[in-house]
Amino acid sequence: MNDPYLNDCTVVCRLYEEFKKHGKLIIGFDFDNTIYDYHKKGFTFHRITELWRRCNKQGHIIVIVTGNNDYDLIKEHLDRYDLHFDYINYSPVATGTKKVYTNILLDDRAGLLSATQILRTTLNIIDMEK
Repeated sequence: MNDPYLNDCTVVCRLYEEFKKHGKLIIGFDFDNTIYDYHKKGFTFHRITELWRRCNKQGHIIVIVTGNNDYDLIKEHLDRYDLHFDYINYSPVATGTKKVYTNILLDDRAGLLSATQILRTTLNIIDMEK
């Protein structure tokens, strides 16, 4: 099969296998324009915050992966919406590179819709297992 990770089913299976192996996932969320209205256009992110809360409820590790250096703003915004996170621009898995490791990354500039659907499907499978 050419380009197997262009198939959402393959990506869901891989994500689920990583969950089974480690008991939790490392889920990366971009901040600006994924969970925070950076340009003040009146955007809301209800579906992302709902998904974030499901990740919290299942006990996954949440990593903020962002170019925004205002960590106080990030913490205040996430506290306001009661969104728990574990790290900002750091992952508990060392890669030996500058890249922050995540099992999946939700980012407005990197296929947010697809990543959201894949994560939601995987969380549904995990919930069904319980």
